[in-house]
Amino acid sequence: MNAATRLVRRISPRAALTAVVVSHIALAQWFAATTPPWETPDEPWHMGYIVWLRETGGLPPPTLAMLDTPVRQEASQAPLYYVAAAVATAPWSFGRDQLTAAFVENPTRFKGVGLAPRQHNFALHGPWDAADRAIIRALRAARAVATLFGALAVLAVWRLTRIVRPGRPWLAVGAAALAAWTPQVVFLSGAASNATAVAALATLALGAAIAFPRRPSARGAAGLGALYGAAMLAKSSALALGPIVALAILVGAWRAAEGRIGAAEGRIGAAARRAAPWAALALCAALLCGGWWYVRNVVGYGTLFGRALHLAMPWAHRTPHGVGRLIDDHAFDLLFMSYWAVFGWGTIRFPAAVYAVVRAMCFAAALGLAWSAARTLRRTTLRRIAVDETAWAYGLCAAWALTVFVALVAWMRVVEASWGRLLFPALGAIAVLLACGLERLPRRGVWLGAALVGLLVWSASAPALALRRAYGPLPRLSAAAVDALGDRVDWRMGDAVTLLAFTPLEPSATNPGFWPVRLCWRAIARPAFEPSVFVHIVGAADRIVASYDGTPGGGTWPGGAWRPGEALCEDVDVPIGEEDKPVPAPAAYRVAVGMFDRDTEARMATVDRDGQAVVGNFVATVKIAGSPGTAADEASAPVRFGDGDVDLRLVDTTAPASVCAGAALTVALTIDVLAPPH
Repeated sequence: MNAATRLVRRISPRAALTAVVVSHIALAQWFAATTPPWETPDEPWHMGYIVWLRETGGLPPPTLAMLDTPVRQEASQAPLYYVAAAVATAPWSFGRDQLTAAFVENPTRFKGVGLAPRQHNFALHGPWDAADRAIIRALRAARAVATLFGALAVLAVWRLTRIVRPGRPWLAVGAAALAAWTPQVVFLSGAASNATAVAALATLALGAAIAFPRRPSARGAAGLGALYGAAMLAKSSALALGPIVALAILVGAWRAAEGRIGAAEGRIGAAARRAAPWAALALCAALLCGGWWYVRNVVGYGTLFGRALHLAMPWAHRTPHGVGRLIDDHAFDLLFMSYWAVFGWGTIRFPAAVYAVVRAMCFAAALGLAWSAARTLRRTTLRRIAVDETAWAYGLCAAWALTVFVALVAWMRVVEASWGRLLFPALGAIAVLLACGLERLPRRGVWLGAALVGLLVWSASAPALALRRAYGPLPRLSAAAVDALGDRVDWRMGDAVTLLAFTPLEPSATNPGFWPVRLCWRAIARPAFEPSVFVHIVGAADRIVASYDGTPGGGTWPGGAWRPGEALCEDVDVPIGEEDKPVPAPAAYRVAVGMFDRDTEARMATVDRDGQAVVGNFVATVKIAGSPGTAADEASAPVRFGDGDVDLRLVDTTAPASVCAGAALTVALTIDVLAPPH
């Protein structure tokens, strides 16, 4: 017996479950503390919903008029989470004005994907993010409510597994841990979001549906309906549980009528006599707990949940996309990745190898389930399987997971919705199937244990490796660090900022690709407008062939946050060409750097250290390599002048090795005229 086995045997499953729940809460709060305000999906509008509840005392109408309010399309959301969050934020006084002042959209958001680029920030961050502000404290409280729902979701997964496999308490703990330590679940447990609420309540309702046929009763039907109604009140996607609830009641009535086959009414009649009142009880309970919101929408506004709000947003498709189009657009790849770990507003992603490991884990779980099903088929008949409680439980979990997926694909056809959190109503079913599949593999427990360790390490390290790297403020430079900077420029822009240095991080740029450069700045004063940084790659006739523009610091150092005298450096990636449209190359281009007023698009006037005007803001030149496959010819390739239609080609240059001060420098140029210049 190894040490791990001895340790497990000393711990009860209940104690282990407690540790899993506590660890989930701790991880979620770490995520919440590491993620700046408004940097989780739709968080500003989730908070707008809470503000609406507080200010009006009523629910927002699911009409297009809400698009002009801070609630926007979230007016279509069922209210359970928001009411709970509004209660939690009661100690603080805030309203729409405070929300508008605290949430400032970053005009250059979503400039990159992956862990390295710094343009993840959906919002601009500055003094308005101060933790002592009422709106920020309320946001933290709203995130804490989501954390509590996340903890409830973990317990719901544990309960569901106990219902599916009642004799395997440690398997239930493993399934709960799998849900608790999935990085995306932890991330959204630390966000102002209703995702964990629907995950918890839909999982509880699914467990009640699976358990109902085992002990069917009127009380059980009412409880099942109540949980279904609560799930519906958490999010409208839980409506799809209706057929599963109805099936559970029918199967329960059929099993309750067992033994009545010889009676006059027969088993079918006896089952119908039970099913009708139980279904009525479940329906009434569902309407009382959550269905009233949908009735209110239909009666008052002529819509079930405000679908038109989403169809009016920029991410709606004018014509529905086919499944083939979704595949071509890698929508299902993003769906898979964002179920496991895609942070921020969808731009903070891990290396492809990480997701490949997760795919392998899911594939292994599927093999485990298939192998178990094959063994069961060899040992028994289909008729026995049809009445087997374990098979019923697995079947209902699979049916619910498939239902959620199919409904989401239908939604993805009309809007951009390739987000894993939209699968969270089936979180419990997915976790149970994955845990049971891994547990069924040879060397039982080893594969599930390895998966849990990997997920725990992933979740525990993600705030430091991903969130802080993307959102953490840029380090300020000391006076000594400023003096030690190389590649000094010292251009003063307006009366607000100085470009201290410009440093290419790679001597040449790939094409297509990204060219990394470092910009070092020192604030002089806060500007009266919101500045934006530009890096332009300029060809003939001052034509810009590639460019980068973004808020200083990627949103972490906007103009309103500048403090006179502070200095910092930021790394930016200048995109060079596209796969189907590379920049004309190989060629040398000029590089212009500066800042401009984003509202007026006027450049900030730039002077050098001597006070002379800098014309064009040209700070360097860069050679852009040719397309892949031409690297071997680049050394001998002549430099071209022009873009698109090439006019001149510099074939050769000759110049003396040295020249005396005060003498003329004579350079001979050999130019091939390909076409007369325009």
